[in-house]
Order: sequence, then structure tokens, then C-alpha cells
Amino acid sequence: MMRHFYAGGLAALALVSPAAAQSAKPLNDSITVDKRHYTLFNPTPRRYMRPMVPDRPGITESPYSVDAGHFQYETDALRLLTRREGPTHGHDWYANHFLAKIGLTDRTDFQVALDMYTYSHNFDDSQVGQDPFDQNQLHRGVGDVTLRLKHT
Repeated sequence: MMRHFYAGGLAALALVSPAAAQSAKPLNDSITVDKRHYTLFNPTPRRYMRPMVPDRPGITESPYSVDAGHFQYETDALRLLTRREGPTHGHDWYANHFLAKIGLTDRTDFQVALDMYTYSHNFDDSQVGQDPFDQNQLHRGVGDVTLRLKHT
């Protein structure tokens, strides 16, 4: 019985997937105007813009782009992450991890991401009392610069 259920589900998915993938309009675009002719130097008018969808730098990524000719800046002003994995634990402080995006076309944007400052302190409790005592690891500094082109 379940075998037929799964086979039917796979068949339905195979039929629906190509039609959904060919949709030319992003799902968050409620405007019915053809915006393909707008570019970086011919920006999309405000009345035709899609709702803003943030990517939240380093946390999530959305399948949406910024409207042509518009700029979006996202940042994590200050974030603390703590972790514990067996005998090791640590704290990571992030300051101003940002993502800047500019819309090149209706469905393409250029993005620059930078981790401005990272402070990572790791502790290994399994090495307490050992010689040489190397319990702490400290890493800090500017992170990576990421350049990317996103087409939806």
C-alpha cells in the first residue's frame, strides 16, 4: 500500500517540478508588470518593486534578488555564538558582518560580503593537567571578502 503511495507522490512531483521551475516570475513578485527591461542604469520604479527579502549574512540565504538599480545593505552589528562539543567549548563574537547587494537586472544582483571582525576563543577541557598545557586557542581578525553574482 505505501509503495503505491510513494510511487504516486514521485509521479506527481515529476510532473509538477518542470512547470514550477519554468516560472519566469519570482514567487515574491506580486506586480504583473514586465520588468525585464529595467537594469542597473534604468532602475525599477518604486511602485513596481518587490517586497524586501533579507538574506541575513552568514545565517540564511533567500532565493530572491534585489530589484534592478536598487541597493540593499544587511548587517549583523554584533552576534555571539557559543558551542559545546564534548570536552571542547568556545565563544565566537562577530562584529559588523555585512552583505551589500545591488540589482543589475530584474533577476540578477551583485553581492559583496565581509566579516569585519571575528573573535573566536576555543577551550579544550580534555587537556587540563597535560604538559605542554595547550587548553586555549584564540583567533581574531578580519574575515573573508566574498563576491558573488546571484541569478534567480
